[in-house]
Amino acid sequence: MPKPQGIISAEEAKTLSDNWTKLRAKANEAATGQPDNRSSWYSLDDMQNFLDFIKEKNNNVNGVRIYLGIETTKEDLKEMTTIFMVPTQE
Repeated sequence: MPKPQGIISAEEAKTLSDNWTKLRAKANEAATGQPDNRSSWYSLDDMQNFLDFIKEKNNNVNGVRIYLGIETTKEDLKEMTTIFMVPTQE
């Protein structure tokens, strides 16, 4: 199996995370009034099922775009950062 593009080292990942903390954490916490989400987790099964599902629905899917969003509902106004994934095609 070929190595996927964009793989980074643990050191590079730590640098990216530290940069987010330095440059964004205070602003996000000020906006929400509490510590904001730093990550999202999906099981391998959920990820594979998502990929299989989007390919089954559209044969022209060529990737997935990941967006940041703010999750709010009338019942829960925490305004926490989340991510969502959107299939892409040419």
